[in-house]
Amino acid sequence: MKLKNLLILSIIGFVSFSSCKKDDPVTPVIPNEQEVITTLNYTLTNAFDSTDVVTLTFVDLDGDGGTAPTITGGSLNANKTYNGTMELLDETDPADVEDITEEVLEEDEDHQFFFSAASITVNYSDVDTNNNPVGLQTILNAGECWIRYP
Repeated sequence: MKLKNLLILSIIGFVSFSSCKKDDPVTPVIPNEQEVITTLNYTLTNAFDSTDVVTLTFVDLDGDGGTAPTITGGSLNANKTYNGTMELLDETDPADVEDITEEVLEEDEDHQFFFSAASITVNYSDVDTNNNPVGLQTILNAGECWIRYP
């Protein structure tokens, strides 16, 4: 019986001592607000012929589900180098189109765009404050065959 009482007293003492410990104040973490990007325009200008401009566009005004996105593209000339510039827009309110590109630049450490296509090499022309690539400015080299997207 004494052992049982001692065990109960020990547990009560442990709980009371551990519950009296002062907690450190917690600083609330404010999450980064997510940008809404409905439209992506990727403009490619031939590095040696400024009249050769191709704009690739992705528009999805209603987000996931619903209406399928609209994708438009063009043809790149084989063995040519293009300077690429990306523009990001929030067009959920047609009366108040917001250019998200500037926000991405301000938060460049949190963003990076990735590129993948056959016969194309993409090099980043821009970096964030930690010297990591972002992808809003690129140099694109078209390969041996001409490219048509889509």
